[in-house]
Amino acid sequence: METVKNAPIPLISLKDCSAGSEFIIKRMVYTEDGTGYVEPPHRHDGYSIGILLKGSGTFYLDFEKKHIKAPAVLLITPEQVHKHELHEDCEFVTVYFTRDFLLTESESMLSCWECVFSNNKIQLSHDHVQELLSYTDIMMREVRDNKPRKSLIIRNVLSAFITACGRISVDEHKDEHWTSETTQVNMFRQFKVLVDNNYKQQVQVSDYANMLHVTPGHLNDMVKSVTGTNAKFIIDTKRITEAKRLLYWQQHSVKEIAWHLNFEDDGYFNRYFKKHTGYTPATFQKTIREKYN
Repeated sequence: METVKNAPIPLISLKDCSAGSEFIIKRMVYTEDGTGYVEPPHRHDGYSIGILLKGSGTFYLDFEKKHIKAPAVLLITPEQVHKHELHEDCEFVTVYFTRDFLLTESESMLSCWECVFSNNKIQLSHDHVQELLSYTDIMMREVRDNKPRKSLIIRNVLSAFITACGRISVDEHKDEHWTSETTQVNMFRQFKVLVDNNYKQQVQVSDYANMLHVTPGHLNDMVKSVTGTNAKFIIDTKRITEAKRLLYWQQHSVKEIAWHLNFEDDGYFNRYFKKHTGYTPATFQKTIREKYN
């Protein structure tokens, strides 16, 4: 796969490695050769869903380290930095797709689907595996046979596949945000998508209220009714999460990270980061790397 240049963390472009396609599905088998397989940290410019059918490994997502054992599903959003270390013979099915691939159908539904990705690891039962493979088998057959209108069929089956992952996740995590369809929850989903896409440039609640055509007070009330927090907390959490990713994965100075995240200067970034985490950026970087490395 090719990477997009000048990204602080390597960004793998789906279109570059698939002749312009916005959707990839493949089944892979990795055989242990005594050395293990370590994937360098990177991001995708699309979503990925992997079904681990056999084997085990270590899954690094942002600054968290998780051990995974088949059968399980791994869900990764475009902004998340990750790498895998496979420990033994592994077999998995992986689906990659861009946001635009599903926006062709419905942006509001994608906002709902993104809630599914909040649970990055889902353990599966045998019945769950068979259910999910029934969808991936159809998508793989459509790609292979290359019949007319295959993209329409793949989009609809992919939608059902993601919904099935969400249904399984709800059973495990009891995610009420995914199952609810109230006006407040739907607006919150839209707000979260906007924050994810604009957090570097737009940092005030009023910025997002304008995008959603509501008042800042109404936006805060809506977020509080859904999450118990306010809109500024959601914005700040996104900015801090991205700062933590850069501090953990990259060899950049605090000044460079502050510039990348559009802070006025590194002094303000230091104060902002410590206010929200209790640590200076340098202390956090040292502590988290000692913990997971």
